[in-house]
Amino acid sequence: MDAQTEAVTDVSNRISACLFGAATATADYVQADDVMASDVREAQSEAESAASSGDFSWFTARASGR
Repeated sequence: MDAQTEAVTDVSNRISACLFGAATATADYVQADDVMASDVREAQSEAESAASSGDFSWFTARASGR
């Protein structure tokens, strides 16, 4: 078993890297989904305000920033 320590460590490191990579990607995906949902809620709120006030500056500012 001692002769295989390096190989076992290498395999273990690769498995750990895959697990951490998948966990990080999942967390990033969820965070991005939360950000997108927040952006949608903000846009809906701004649309409601713009409908009442006629002030569409929030939308034009976002459009010019892209």
